[in-house]
Amino acid sequence: MKILFVVGSCLQVNSSANLCHIAYINGAVQLGHEVDVLSMSNKGSIVDNSIKLPEVRNWFNYDPPSVNSNPITINAGAKKTASSKKISLVTLMKRTVLRFYGIYGRTASIWMRRASRFYNSESYDEIISLATPYFSHHLAQELLRKGNVHAEKWIQIWEDPWLGDLYSQSNESRQFKEEEKLLSGPDRIIYSSPLTLKYQKRAFPRFASKMEWHTLPYYYKEKDSVNDIPSQEIYGYFGDYYSFSRNLKPFMNALEASGESGNIIGNSDLALTSTDLIHVRPRISLAELSKVEDGTTVLVFLCNLHGGQIPGKIYQYSSTNKRILFILDGTAEEKKVLYKFFSKFNRYIFCDNNSDSILNAIHAIKNSEYNGISNKEVAAFSPANTMEDILGK
Repeated sequence: MKILFVVGSCLQVNSSANLCHIAYINGAVQLGHEVDVLSMSNKGSIVDNSIKLPEVRNWFNYDPPSVNSNPITINAGAKKTASSKKISLVTLMKRTVLRFYGIYGRTASIWMRRASRFYNSESYDEIISLATPYFSHHLAQELLRKGNVHAEKWIQIWEDPWLGDLYSQSNESRQFKEEEKLLSGPDRIIYSSPLTLKYQKRAFPRFASKMEWHTLPYYYKEKDSVNDIPSQEIYGYFGDYYSFSRNLKPFMNALEASGESGNIIGNSDLALTSTDLIHVRPRISLAELSKVEDGTTVLVFLCNLHGGQIPGKIYQYSSTNKRILFILDGTAEEKKVLYKFFSKFNRYIFCDNNSDSILNAIHAIKNSEYNGISNKEVAAFSPANTMEDILGK
């Protein structure tokens, strides 16, 4: 099968979305498909050289603009200390940029104009656009509309929904119209959570028959850790934890109260402070993170506050033979759905996102009360198995 992946980002930048994109591509390669990739070049990007790119047939890169004058800054917890005049000026500038470049912004618009010149007379069996970023789908739509590429089927994979994205700061009305336009084109639309699927079918009923959900692939296979139970557990939370998306404070408080040690590594607007036993750091390279993970005995997974989207870390953790503490959050219905799906693997130690529930789970782990849990790889989440299931439908 000949497959073209369309990705509107530089895959050498260390982010969970990019690692997931790479896993999808690797899965198709491992299955023996002829794979081409159209993506953004690394020009002007902060590249993580420890990220290994897939060995595909052809890699088509297009440069973004050399200077990004329209950066997006996540600072949800910052206090409003600027003057009203300054705020008004910034708002006016943002509106001007939006009118001129559209909902995707300057960098994406310029890059898409360049990438839309891509032409291939060869016909693909599948074109697969991966988002985030969302303009991956827009570019695929434009290439197909203009006849620059030809494909039997077009699959959109949404790792995060646009309308329900906790990180999105777009105008909701314009966003809805643009998302509706994007969803009109593909043959299949794949989300990464049963809850996201439910909410998206409700928001866009016209396209409900094309929508489905599938688990994400894990990024890479972890080295097996020693199965011997150490004298003291080492807990690890590895991922961003902005206050509007996840509440990490209950875990921090519970871990401190337990007397166990751990590492918290990720970007945030919260100012968590390291203690003698708990080390807090911002995001680090994949190579550095791998070393820290090797010495971790309990991997900590935290659900989002709401929306039902499943952070991709759970699939990466599921490639290990380490214990996994699965902290449920969201509405009662969201927690019920997530627990029902993941509990069938007999792989995770569940608790609610409050300090008492987490502390009880930590004590139970220490006392070996979860010996019935199967601490081994969930093979269904491998890149090859994930892509075989998606492409086989």
